[in-house]
Amino acid sequence: MCKKEETPLFATRTKSEDPSQGERSSEKGLKELIYL
Repeated sequence: MCKKEETPLFATRTKSEDPSQGERSSEKGLKELIYL
């Protein structure tokens, strides 16, 4: 239930990487976090 805290972190990363692929980047970030 810590999505609110992780949302901003991913949003900044996605915007820095690819603003048009924000949704896709957010999914990749969540998957990476689960693996970590």
